[in-house]
This record gives sequence, C-alpha cells and structure tokens, in this order.
Amino acid sequence: MLTDLRYAIASLRRRPLVSAAVILTLGLGIGANAAIFRAFNAAFLRPLPFEKADRLMRVVLASPDRSARLSPRVDVFVALRDHNRVFSSVVGQRYNDFTLLGDGEPTQVAGIQVSEGWARTLGVRPELGRTFANDEDGVALISDSLWRTRFGADPSVLRRTLNLNGRIHAITGVLPPGMRFPYEADVWVPARFQANAESTWALNIIGRLRDDITPAVAAKELATLGTRLEPVRAQHGMELFPILLRDTLLEDEGPIVIAVALASAFLLLLVTVNVANLLAAQSLSRQREFAMRHALGATFLRHLQQTVIEGLVLATAGGAVGAGVAALSTSLLSFLVPENFAYVFDAVPFDGRVLVYIAAIVLVSGIAFGAIPALRVARANPQQFLIGSRGTTEERSTKWRAAAFTIAQIAFAVMLLAAAHSVMRDVQQRLSRDLGFDERGLLIARIALPEQRYPDGESRDRFFDALLQSVETIPGVESAGTINLFPAPSGGALIARLEGEGMPYRPESPVLAHNRMIHGPLLEAMRVRLVAGRFLTADELRRGDAVAVISKSVADTFWPGENPIGKRVRNRRLDDAPWLRVTGVIADLDESYADTRRSLWTPVKLNTANASAAQAAIVVRSPVDLARSLSAAVHRVDPLLAVYEIATAEALYRSALRGRESARTLTGAFGLLGLVIAAIGVYVSMDFATARRTREIAVRLALGATPRTLLRQFLGNAALIIALGIGGGIAITVLGSRAAASLTSAFPLNRSSMILAAAVLFAVAIAASWLPLRRAMRLDPNTALRAE
Repeated sequence: MLTDLRYAIASLRRRPLVSAAVILTLGLGIGANAAIFRAFNAAFLRPLPFEKADRLMRVVLASPDRSARLSPRVDVFVALRDHNRVFSSVVGQRYNDFTLLGDGEPTQVAGIQVSEGWARTLGVRPELGRTFANDEDGVALISDSLWRTRFGADPSVLRRTLNLNGRIHAITGVLPPGMRFPYEADVWVPARFQANAESTWALNIIGRLRDDITPAVAAKELATLGTRLEPVRAQHGMELFPILLRDTLLEDEGPIVIAVALASAFLLLLVTVNVANLLAAQSLSRQREFAMRHALGATFLRHLQQTVIEGLVLATAGGAVGAGVAALSTSLLSFLVPENFAYVFDAVPFDGRVLVYIAAIVLVSGIAFGAIPALRVARANPQQFLIGSRGTTEERSTKWRAAAFTIAQIAFAVMLLAAAHSVMRDVQQRLSRDLGFDERGLLIARIALPEQRYPDGESRDRFFDALLQSVETIPGVESAGTINLFPAPSGGALIARLEGEGMPYRPESPVLAHNRMIHGPLLEAMRVRLVAGRFLTADELRRGDAVAVISKSVADTFWPGENPIGKRVRNRRLDDAPWLRVTGVIADLDESYADTRRSLWTPVKLNTANASAAQAAIVVRSPVDLARSLSAAVHRVDPLLAVYEIATAEALYRSALRGRESARTLTGAFGLLGLVIAAIGVYVSMDFATARRTREIAVRLALGATPRTLLRQFLGNAALIIALGIGGGIAITVLGSRAAASLTSAFPLNRSSMILAAAVLFAVAIAASWLPLRRAMRLDPNTALRAE
C-alpha cells in the first residue's frame, strides 16, 4: 500500500495540470457542500442549549386546519398549567423591552419575563451565579454578551445591580453564551402571571413532555383538553396545539437553509461526475499499463487497491482544499441561519462534525474514483491492448460510458441553473414588490413606555400627544405619526379576530387581521393608498373615537361588491370590544411574511388602557436623516426613555430579505460554477472522443469528405447527447421539486427558469463541443495517418 501511495503521488506529479484541475474542482465542490453543511448542522442537528430539548414543546392556539396560529393569553396559560396531564411542567415567557439607566444616555435592552419554574423546565444553568426563585422580586439574570459589554466580564457582577425602567434589580446570575431563546434578549426577570391579570399580551408557552407522552399523544390530549377549558373555548374555534421547540424557531427561514443545502448537494454530484468522467478518460491512456500488469499476474483486487489509493489521494487533496473553503465561508454563511438561530451558529466553531462530514465525502468519492478504472480493467481483454488493437465492443462501451457521464453532468447542471434562476427571480420580485405605501424617506424609531411611569391609559395618552408635538417641531419633518407595530417583517404582529356587522361570525375560521393602533397623521406620512372613504381625522385620533380604517382585503371579505364606508367591525379577541365605524379603505400592505395581509387601523387612544399600547414606533417622513433629532425630540418629552432600532423603512424591509439574498448569492455562484464544470466536462468528453476517432476523421477527409459535413455530423451527435441530458435534467428537476416540497417551499421552481437554464446550457455545451471538433477538422490527413 505504501508503494501504491508513492506511485499515486508520482502519477499526480506527472500530470500536474490535470491533477490541479481535478483537485481544485473537487475542492470547490466539497468546500461549498461542507460550508452549507455547517449552517445545516447549526440549524437542524446541533442540540439546543436546553436539557433534553426534544421534550420541549411550544403551545399555541391554532385553527383546526392549522392555517392560523396565535400565542395564547395569560388566562389560557394559567388554565393549561393547572389542568394539563401531558407536561411535567409548563412555563410562560413574555418579551418586554427595558430601559437601562445609568451612566450616559438611556439604552434599550431586550428582556423576557418568565414564570415560576422557568429555569427548571428548560434546564437552564447559569455559567455564573444562580437562577432566581419565583417569589423573589427585584432580581434579574443577564446574558453573557451584556455581562461582557456592560460589565467587562467582571466576576464580581453578582454584587452589582441594573436600573431597569427606574427600578433597581440585583443580578443573581449570568447565563451561558448560547442562551438567548426565545428572543434575542439580554435580561430575564421573574413574573407572576395570574388569570385575572392584564391579558392583552400573549405569552410564549413552553411545556416539557412527561416521559410517557409522545408529541402525537400530546397533540390529541391538548386538543381534547382545550374543549373543556373555558379560556380556550372563549377563543371561538381555536384549539391548543403543541409544536416542537426547534420547529418553531425554524418555521420561517429553515426552508431557505434546506433549499441551499439541496443546491450544494447537486453541485457536489455534478463535481463528482465531472471528476469521474475525467479520470475515466485518463484511465484509457493507461490501458496498456494495466494490460501488462494483468499479464504479469496482477489480480483484480490488486488493480482495485492501486486505483482506489490513487482516487483517495486525489479526493484527500480535494478535501483539504474543501476544508479551507468551508472554514473561510463563515461570514457569508451566517446570513443563511435563521435570526433566532444566529447565536447558535456563532457558538459553533468549525468543529469535528464538519470535518467528519468532509472525511465521509472524501472516502466515498475516493473509492468511487478508484473503482471506475479498476472495473474497466476487469472487463477489458488485455491481449488486445498488448498487440495495439481495440475491439468493437470495447469501443462501443467506451463511447456509451462517456455519453452517460456527459448526460449526467448536463442533467445536474440544468437543475442547478434552474434553481439559481428561481432564487434570483424570487428575490428580485420581493425587492421590487409593491408594499402598499411609499417606503422612501421614512424613518422609524421604537420606544417602550415603562409601566412604572406610565401605568394607565391617561398617562400614555398625554405622552403620545406631547411626543407628536415635539417631533413636528424638528426642521425637515414633513409629517409624523406613531403606530404600535410598524408593518415590517421585523416589527412583529398583534392579531385581531374580526367580526363584520351583518355577517355571521365563524369562530372555527376567524377573519384574522393585523391590529394597528395609530396616532397622528400616520397613514398620510406612510403615503398609504386610499381606496375608498377617508383617513382618520385629527379630532378622531385625539379623542380616541370608535372609528377604523380597514384594508381592502377586509372589505372584500365582509362586504364583497358593497360600499363598506359606514359599516362596522369589531375585534373579538378583546373583551368588551366596541363596534368600530369604517371611515376608509386602504390598499393591502405587503405582509407576505405573516399569515394574513388584512389589517385594522384604529386610534391608539382607543386602546391605551391596554398594555399592548405601551410600545410604539415613531414614523417620520423627511428627505433628510433625522436620527439624532428624533432621539432629542423624544428626550424633550421624557429624558429617561430609550430610543432604539432607528432605521429607514427601506432598511427594515431589506434586512428581512437577508437570508434570501444570501441564498441568491450562493445558488447563483453554484449555478455559475455548475455551468463552467458542465462545459469543461463536455469539452473533455468531446476532446477525448475526437482524439480516439482521429484516424477515422483523417480517412474520411482523405476520401473527399468536407470538414463542414463532418463537423455537422459530429455536432449533431453531440447535440443529441446534450438534448438527452437537458431532458433528463428537466424531468429530474420537476420530480425533485415535487419531492422537496415537503421539505422546503422557499423558492418554488417555475417554467421560465427551466427553459432559460436549458437554453443557456445547450448553447454553452454546443460551444464546448465545437472547439475540439474545429481543431480536429484542421488536421492534415496525411500527417494524421502517418502518426497513427
């Protein structure tokens, strides 16, 4: 084996250009695949930072067909905690922004309020200090990042305090670096969720399954339990539904990771077929060598050992290049990981699992590369090669083998190109989509009103009035308003369940809509398109009248073909919700990231008694950047408020496409690389076939055939092979896209993508076939025959 290893290395050195091409091609394929595997590993395979995470489930309220899902309110959580028999423990979590006061300007930190038993249920263990007991008050856990940035990783941080919303909290512990679930948070505080507490805000409910309960059994039991619990029955047709914790985190962007992983897998297949084709062509030049070895007594196993070692040497060199490519791809691949999983990816180094994956690819591909020439030797007649002749059967076998490799390469290239174009088309459509308002020149900033200083609706009303007056004094402001949640993918959603006047209310299939609470000329500032009626007036907004603007899809749902102005709707998700008179209808906004595009727009003063109105986004239309001025305007009203997440509307929507744009870049690179590899493969196959038929070409030219006639005949044969490859690629693409639909629907394939991929590949493959043929047709027949 050592002798074979030395011989394999010497063989590579004798053909440096071919060896370098093979190693580089294989390295790029393995590297791209391993890099995507790292993202896949972080998202799907890496354990979550919780104890027995596969036993943790999130509980939501879902419609019977699962098309609508809502986070339960506090009363549902309390009933579930007290009466369920499928979970050993149930905890509630609620996102809550805190204003961190201290040295310098107030800053906003993301916080989570957690119920009793939170740390025990999730299996959370601080890296420093301890968790808190539920009966403790004025305490907090902090994240590793906050510990390092705010306190310089000081071990004595347990003797320090945090001023959150003007209230002092003692730090009891520091959580591990990977602990950010369920949101990107830095502070955790205890909370007591009671059934009679403010229940407008929904909770993230997590339960740990009992050892004798499976997820399927849990789903059936919870659906039955929901029919007996009054808070669930009050949700009118919604039922309790559990979802595995990982599935909830991967729900939005997980399909993107899968789609890119599939593309990288097909790139690796294309690379492998290309290298195998090249090595098969090279092995024919060694047939005399193998024939002599066979004649001297070498067995098939002896040939197999030698060729497999040569294949493993090539594959190992390619794997080393691939490992380097994968290690250098970290910054690009981080965009592929869903935002909820970004911390998981950051915590995963280029670890042994990725190296094992690369080693597995190297082993399998190396054995395959070595087996190809060995199998050729087993079937060949060595006597023919020793006397310098080749049989017709061997010629035919070689011809069809080369054609099969070429067809396979083209088929995989078609799949890659079609997928790349589909991704590019999808992203371009999303970038150029009509949002329903003019996002240019809009500046968004978020604020959160601390409950300690703004405990009721009256205090919040005064704040919003003063805030708009302060913002409108900024030079350059054309118009401004506030909204509870700006309609952008990162803004979140508060869902209303609408009932239309005169229409039967169907609780089993409620009409869901985004509940937008506004103040000031917000709709005018956004330049939302008015379809019918009018916007809310300044007096209606100031008084908090029972009026509303609805989106066109709401109007079409309740009153198709009728005039909705003056009709009434109400939000059945809120207790004692008033009927709201419709004053206007606006165009649907682009909210494809959510379950619905319907929306309801009401005065914030109609809702300020609810805690859900304590957070707001300030929306300013101005031709200039007013970020600093906007912060100053807020601090003139309340110097202790933090202004955070200041961004333009364009940037908010662009950031929502971060994962898709990264997928576009990667699949585009895969498609281009696949096109180049396929062209090289076709060129090599045609060059090899032409070289083997040099004598035939020379004889036919000597007998009077014209180069044009021969070129047309040979290109016709090449076009047939290319067409077979394209047809096979389209068929596999269609079947594969249907099979993959259960895994990912992130980028649906379309007919135009496949047609374009087929046309581009056909043109490139014909050009690659024409080059070696053109060179052969220029040969002098006498010279070629004498050389033969």
